[in-house]
Amino acid sequence: MAQVLVVDDSPTEIHVLKTILEKNGHQVASAENAEEGIKQAKAIGPALILMDVVMPGMNGYDAAREIKARANGYWTPIIFLSALGKGEEQVRGLEEGGDDYLTKPVNLDVLDAKIMSMRRIADMQRQLEETTAELQRYHQRAEAEQAMANSLMERMINQERLNDEM
Repeated sequence: MAQVLVVDDSPTEIHVLKTILEKNGHQVASAENAEEGIKQAKAIGPALILMDVVMPGMNGYDAAREIKARANGYWTPIIFLSALGKGEEQVRGLEEGGDDYLTKPVNLDVLDAKIMSMRRIADMQRQLEETTAELQRYHQRAEAEQAMANSLMERMINQERLNDEM
């Protein structure tokens, strides 16, 4: 279904998420810290990232900002997974570049629904990009045809002037 990157400093969390995600048909890569998560995101271009917030060294918020900054306009949804469940932490996660925020322990049915929702949004974005590219090609063809028509009209007008009696 989708390539998912799990970034968490807990090998147990990674194992549990990887097992469940693979059972649901996803391909799963993992990283045990934020720096490795950034490298993996660049290398594999996942369709979705599940990111822990609290990790040694760089935290998940900083990693999300870095991943988004390197995205070159392409949207990779990031769902934060954290034991920090207060509303202000959830708001911060969304402000820091996350696209959703789930508290641990994660309800696996909710996680699966969120993943499917993010995939639908990504599919719509891809369709929009394809439609935009098609419209740009159409616009370029229309401009070329207009330029050719203007050139022909100019030739016809100049030709008629040459034939005018003086």
